[in-house]
Amino acid sequence: GRDRRAAPGGDWGAVWEGLATETRKGVALPESANLPLETASRAPGKWMFMIRMPNGRTLKHGFDGTQGWEDRGRVASVEPDAILDETLIYDPFWVIRIRDYFPTLTLAGIERNGDGNVYAIEAKPANGRTRILFFDVRQGLLTRAGKTIYADYRESGGVRVPFLVRYGAQTFRFTEIRHGDPVDEALFRMPVPPAPSAAQVPAKVQENLLSADQILERYLAAIGGRETFSRQKTQLRRGVLKEDAQNVPFETVAKAPGKWLLKLETGGTSPDREGCNGVAGWSESGDVVKDMDPKRTA
Repeated sequence: GRDRRAAPGGDWGAVWEGLATETRKGVALPESANLPLETASRAPGKWMFMIRMPNGRTLKHGFDGTQGWEDRGRVASVEPDAILDETLIYDPFWVIRIRDYFPTLTLAGIERNGDGNVYAIEAKPANGRTRILFFDVRQGLLTRAGKTIYADYRESGGVRVPFLVRYGAQTFRFTEIRHGDPVDEALFRMPVPPAPSAAQVPAKVQENLLSADQILERYLAAIGGRETFSRQKTQLRRGVLKEDAQNVPFETVAKAPGKWLLKLETGGTSPDREGCNGVAGWSESGDVVKDMDPKRTA
């Protein structure tokens, strides 16, 4: 993916390999909003992305080279395959380490793309799903990686970079891209949320804190008591499920312990049904009967 004709020194790749940091500023364009955004990257493989929301809060995503995270007011880890998608958006340095991210690269062929052709390469990571990389046949530029689209390449700091990146409904337009500026290493680390101190919990609340078992016992008491409820062996319910603009009649039958049946009158010759016999779950729609994911029976 190097274009030796245009680089000042004759080799864009050699210039990229001499860079250590990149910072970008611009706007995110989800639908009609223009949200200020900033990114910071450090080679190899560290990045941070931040959007300023209209309410003054910030949305952040980052990767410290080992762990991916997001902060939407609550800090959480992000699984590796999703972090790879975000790396393709936010980390410009992945392009000179493509084989580190995708050890297996296979040319799939040449495809038509707009007014030109692109090479299509199947890129398989060590773990996770395969992405398709598209390189413009004429210029050699990367135009797409998986769901990420790159456009409006311009020279910045001796290299060519896309000033427009799209991912699904999101569009990121950069107004400033700089290389070599100092970047604080702390930007890439997962934030540690402060633990609430006793002083932050009102005294009355602290006095009324209950254990999980106590809360469950209060719930059983509120619905009639454990003893009374344990005498109920079966239950029948009928009602209407509101789905979009439709009202779908339904009926459920349950029997302790752990057996239940749901019937939905969807308008077919027979109702759709789902059930669990206490061990395994199943679903039936028309003539199709199949096992149910164990997570759905819980």
